[in-house]
Amino acid sequence: MTEERRYRLHRKLEETLGDEEATTLMEHLPPYPWDKLAMKEDVTRAVDDLREKIDARFDAFEEKTEIRFAALDEKTEIRFAALNEKMDTFVTAKEFHNTIRLHALGLMSTSVALFGIAMTLR
Repeated sequence: MTEERRYRLHRKLEETLGDEEATTLMEHLPPYPWDKLAMKEDVTRAVDDLREKIDARFDAFEEKTEIRFAALDEKTEIRFAALNEKMDTFVTAKEFHNTIRLHALGLMSTSVALFGIAMTLR
């Protein structure tokens, strides 16, 4: 309904019912045509459709995220396994110190023994 038609209807109602009654009746008419107004069922249906779309997007996002984290976990495991393997081949400082000391003592013992042999051969 156009504003002009609303105005003419309001004037006619004023002539017939009086000013206050015409205004009360006009206030109860929707400002838009009835077929343009949303009913409760329309809103409920729209909200349900929107919820389904949002749920579908979150499900897809969750699936992608799980796949990406699984791939990241796999890469991390592979890299840590390789790192552990490399670290297993390293000698700790204490082990290195003990090995050097053992070899030094061995060299000293051999030197003393050789010196003893050399002195007896003279």
